[in-house]
Amino acid sequence: LSAPPMVRYTPERLHDDLAAAGLSDLFIDGIYAWRTIGHWPTGRLRTLLGGGLQRLIPLPRALRLRWGIHLIGMGRKPKD
Repeated sequence: LSAPPMVRYTPERLHDDLAAAGLSDLFIDGIYAWRTIGHWPTGRLRTLLGGGLQRLIPLPRALRLRWGIHLIGMGRKPKD
């Protein structure tokens, strides 16, 4: 079995790729920075810690972009 090549995306690279696809009004953000604490190794205590930090210490956008394990990008398609 083969898998597609892995790409290490940065917020800048995601922005550039979405712009190259013709999208405008782009918004990029990072999500789940604290939630990843419980992903590996797994454990109930680590999962609770990640969830608690997410609720008690929400990260500003700049840190979400830097520390976010998952990135999300949105944009508008041009009207035909």
